Amino acid sequence: MRFFKQGNGLPKFRAWKKKWFSLLYDEPNKGFRINGRELKLSLGTNKEGKRLYITLALEDTPASPESTIKNLRITKDHKAYYAVFCIEKPDKKPAKRLKWIALDPNHKNLMVGINQNGVSYEFKNLTQIKYWDKVIDRLKSKRDVCLRKAKFIETYEGRGYWQPSKRWLRINKALDKAYNARREQIKQGLYAIANRLAKTYDLVLMGDYTPTLETAKYDNMHRSMLNRTAIAKARKIIAWVMEKSGKHFKEVAEEGTTKTCSFCGHEEKKGPTVRVFTCPNCQTTLSRDINSAINIAKKENLLPCLGYVEDLSRTTYTVAWDYTRCDLMVQMN
Repeated sequence: MRFFKQGNGLPKFRAWKKKWFSLLYDEPNKGFRINGRELKLSLGTNKEGKRLYITLALEDTPASPESTIKNLRITKDHKAYYAVFCIEKPDKKPAKRLKWIALDPNHKNLMVGINQNGVSYEFKNLTQIKYWDKVIDRLKSKRDVCLRKAKFIETYEGRGYWQPSKRWLRINKALDKAYNARREQIKQGLYAIANRLAKTYDLVLMGDYTPTLETAKYDNMHRSMLNRTAIAKARKIIAWVMEKSGKHFKEVAEEGTTKTCSFCGHEEKKGPTVRVFTCPNCQTTLSRDINSAINIAKKENLLPCLGYVEDLSRTTYTVAWDYTRCDLMVQMN
């Protein structure tokens, strides 16, 4: 609008009254105090100069005795307030690389891994992604038939803004809640997997595969391969949890891990529909994902100390995140 009118207007600022965003206490123990699970906040002074305080209850103690709280930020999300503490902890000594697992991310499942004992695991995709995508699509279709510009609200000097209809606002609010629930449930599942890996292993190797438009050649692949995948987010979360736990994480280049036989090194290009194959050179039957995970481990000069399990055409265990139970379910194949 400014380009066509060639004039300067009054600056616009986002007001807290319409959309409250955050409150920052950037110095330790200034403006806030913690006593067990109670948080006491200072909110400035009133007209009479009397200092205002508010006491809140925390679900858990924010810091351990050996850590220090650096600052505090109060945020709001869907009528709920959250206290975000920045905590400084002493560095942990890196653990020895005794137990390891190599992970191969893909689309048929979240990832497949093989550990130092030759035991393989298949981590299933998160079912919440597909469920919430259907809910979001239904809400978007309902919102699109509502009036986006229902009423013009004039402010000053002939300026103003368009206000949507009440139905549009109600559905848009439900849509924001659906996006928030989808995001939090995905994070919950990925953090559960990452914490289980950090407790079990000292080193996690993970392939650097990231889906692109080159891998999703057709339009009907874009949503399932690009929007519904959590590969990049899983890699980032696992790396962060391993570092926080004093463990090791390494991202390994996946070039040649799928087409190369992990036993004899014979190379043969395979289509995405080939999930189990028999090497024409050594006659070994392998699962495509297990073969790739073994090659990822071999790139870091790691091999199972006890050999592999007898059947490498299928994984030993299947791991799935159960949202209703808030737990990882492990089942033997």
